[in-house]
Amino acid sequence: MEKVAVVIQEHIKKQTKQSMIEYDRTLSAVVDKLEACGWTLPTELGIYAVNVIGNTDEITNIDKFLLWYFTENEYEHFNNMLNSILEAPIEDGLKKS
Repeated sequence: MEKVAVVIQEHIKKQTKQSMIEYDRTLSAVVDKLEACGWTLPTELGIYAVNVIGNTDEITNIDKFLLWYFTENEYEHFNNMLNSILEAPIEDGLKKS
């Protein structure tokens, strides 16, 4: 039974490493596509949106896709992004007087 557990653990490690490599490639593709349109990678961009942008060439207008993404569900993603910005601690030297 211990040998089986070791084999399973090794398989899981191998699959996890491969998945991370694939996701890294997808994320790099997303960054390149966003950069070409003048965007930076929003931290609020979920895995679904990353996979859609990174794994298809059918999205011809990143701006329209991101507008849809951030305004769907009554602006849920936009509000989350805005709230995280507003709640972020700001160092005193960066605040306006």
